[in-house]
Amino acid sequence: FITIFVAAFPLAPLFALLNNWFEIRLDAHKLVCHTRRPAPDRANNIGVWFPILTFIAHIAVISNVSISHSIHIRLHTQNAIPLRNGSNRQDYDQSLTGYVNYTLATAPAHTMNNTCRYRDWRDGSGAHTPFYWKLQFVRFAFIVVFEHLVFSVCRLIDLLVPDIPVEVEHKIKRERYLARQALTDLTVTTDGVADEDPDVVDGNDDELLNVIDHDHT
Repeated sequence: FITIFVAAFPLAPLFALLNNWFEIRLDAHKLVCHTRRPAPDRANNIGVWFPILTFIAHIAVISNVSISHSIHIRLHTQNAIPLRNGSNRQDYDQSLTGYVNYTLATAPAHTMNNTCRYRDWRDGSGAHTPFYWKLQFVRFAFIVVFEHLVFSVCRLIDLLVPDIPVEVEHKIKRERYLARQALTDLTVTTDGVADEDPDVVDGNDDELLNVIDHDHT
């Protein structure tokens, strides 16, 4: 929830960090001091939570870009896009003379007795003008381009930063080799003959590590 709507309240991540900092330590204290230690289970990754978190991250990018664009348009640059996209029209010149009049629509004559002007891009019948749809297209294009830019940067970081550091990967390969070698030695001890080379022992690596852990215990 915080990730998706962080643009609406930027201090929310700080409060979430403080809350999690206290909550994790309180839960750890209860787990260590007040409950029986649970039996650990071996797991290669976080399982189904990885695609769920990835989906939430994508939704968060789209949501935050849309919220930021909406807030920025309303508070700072409400006239920036209409001004740049309408600067070549004949309704006002480059000195912006007549721009305010250009941004105000006239209410249909049959709806009111007096002339009423309001801020919108509509014609005399109350329908949206072509410039209104052009403006919506430009705003939507900005959101799409900015969102793809963020996704591209995230993808680039994902490609440059390895999931497993090189040193850790080497240690994992060494542990797997030692596990295969220990399993072969165990086979030699029980059968008296080593039929397979340690480097080509077949089988699941997790099962081999479980056998070695059981043998040590």
